[in-house]
Amino acid sequence: MATPPYNPNIPPPNDPRNDPRWQRAQSKAWQAQARASRDAWKAQARAQKDQWRAYRRSLRRTSLVGPLLLVAIGVVFLLVHSGRVSMPNLASWYAEWWPGLLIVIGLFMFAEWGIARARRASDAPPLRYQLGAGFSFVVALLIIAGIAASEAKEHSFDFSDMKINGEDWDHFAGSKHENDPAPIVRALAAGSILTIDNARGDVAVTGLSDDGQLHLTAHNEVYSQNDDDAQDKLKQLEARIATTGDTMSITIPTIDSGHSDITAQVPAGTQITVNANRGDVHVSNIKANVTVTANHGDIDLKGITGAVIAHINQSSSALAIASITGPVTVEGRGDEINLSDIAGKVNVKADFFGGGHMQHIRDAVMFQSSKITFSLARLDGEVNIDGTDDFNVQQAVGPVTVDTKNRNINLTRVSGDLTVQNKNGEVEIGAAAPLGAVRVDNHNGSVHLSIPDRAGFTVQADTTDGEVHSDFSLASRSSENAGSLSGTVGGGGHAIRLTTTHGDIALRRADLAPLPPVPPAMPVLRMPEPPAPPVLTQSADPERALAEAKEAVKQAEQQMRQAQQEANREREQALKDANKQREDALREASKAREEALNEARKAREDGLREARKAREDALREAAKAREEARRNAHSDNQ
Repeated sequence: MATPPYNPNIPPPNDPRNDPRWQRAQSKAWQAQARASRDAWKAQARAQKDQWRAYRRSLRRTSLVGPLLLVAIGVVFLLVHSGRVSMPNLASWYAEWWPGLLIVIGLFMFAEWGIARARRASDAPPLRYQLGAGFSFVVALLIIAGIAASEAKEHSFDFSDMKINGEDWDHFAGSKHENDPAPIVRALAAGSILTIDNARGDVAVTGLSDDGQLHLTAHNEVYSQNDDDAQDKLKQLEARIATTGDTMSITIPTIDSGHSDITAQVPAGTQITVNANRGDVHVSNIKANVTVTANHGDIDLKGITGAVIAHINQSSSALAIASITGPVTVEGRGDEINLSDIAGKVNVKADFFGGGHMQHIRDAVMFQSSKITFSLARLDGEVNIDGTDDFNVQQAVGPVTVDTKNRNINLTRVSGDLTVQNKNGEVEIGAAAPLGAVRVDNHNGSVHLSIPDRAGFTVQADTTDGEVHSDFSLASRSSENAGSLSGTVGGGGHAIRLTTTHGDIALRRADLAPLPPVPPAMPVLRMPEPPAPPVLTQSADPERALAEAKEAVKQAEQQMRQAQQEANREREQALKDANKQREDALREASKAREEALNEARKAREDGLREARKAREDALREAAKAREEARRNAHSDNQ
């Protein structure tokens, strides 16, 4: 042990190192030094960690998937709000295809990763893309909505009952208040022009007035928190009538949380123009031109002698036009279209996403939409347009042209020239006399053409990846991946040209009856006549005559109210009957399904029982055969 240095000036007993206070101070100094070293090491480690985190953060990039998804959602809701896409169709489509959204998101992220990996330097670390909590929350909501919509569709939920109209939000404004203002009667000469503008509410116009006057009735409804405000709104909803020359205009003011359903009876020769923003339009028994615009509602036009122009601008709305003697023009977009018994030309330039039906049109038809275009010279039968799959025409006179894709086309008893262009679907044509030129250009589908037995024509038919078949004596050529038909039948005539890919071509003999040169007369619909107004007797006393007139008006109003109440009762009863029939049908279907499941379960159990029994019998037979074989082998050995 080393001896501490000796200091002659300080006696050994008085050495500070031997003082406990000095030792404690020295120990505290050492502890402080140790803590400072530890804090410095921690600060250095924390700085290195922050530096590494900042470096890793610099390698991150915000993914474009989130903004693109928000833009897509905004575009979809804009289309729904503007009426270009119906909410029921969107919900039904999303219920079936929502998993595709996750696939698209994954593909975008994979593409970003691939682009970043391809653009980075060889010695640089790869970039990382992050989505964020907000994006994850939105994706989770979309997944939950997709699962809920799928479950609803699987349980036969009717998405067409979903409506987002301004009226649906009125119920939150308070309780409903309604009234029926006194009928308005104004002189309206035959041949005058009547214009009706109703922003919110239905419009019904009939040409049943035989006294040369306009008879206008209304049913007003408002939603409000108090009665005084409701009464003010009901007064503001009263119709405003203005007359300029031979033109009369009826305007229904726009009131928040209120709408007015109006019914107008006019002389049959009055020209009608109706503009409805939110509401259905019904016009009938008019012997003049009719122009209707419905932005958010159905259109129903019947029994009109004159030109008809209809603008429909809601994807979930329906259009029905029947018994028209003049030309018909349709523009816009809707859900379904139904045209019947029209004597004039029909020109449709609109999209109807739910399809449509046409029948008995005595003049030319031109139909143009984003999915299908067709035209014909006359329609004695009917045309059925499925929303997405099929297109069927029966009894039409050509020239007939059809241009579409992704549909199965079936034309039956079509005479005259015929031109068809289609992709990804089958084409089946039954041509009737007189036969015209036929040209069919199809891709990815078969072509079947039936021709009158005694018709004369020349034919050239070619297919790739398909076969050719013919009931006529024609030159044919077939190879491993192609086939063709060519030749002349019946001394020649109109040319028939058929081409397709990935499908067969067949020419068949048929005996379809020719179409008559003139179609049968078109029936004219007419609404039932209203009850005749009471006849006022002439009286020498003016006061008595005025009292009788007031009494007659009161009786007429009472009859009108009774008729309206009766119609409402019948409507409610019809709705109850329809709901009951629907419930009975659902109950019967559920019962039939349970019975079918029980039968299937019983058949399965019987099958399993029979199979088990057959297996046991087979095992017994096999054991018996083995025992017999063993005894035979033993006897042979002996």
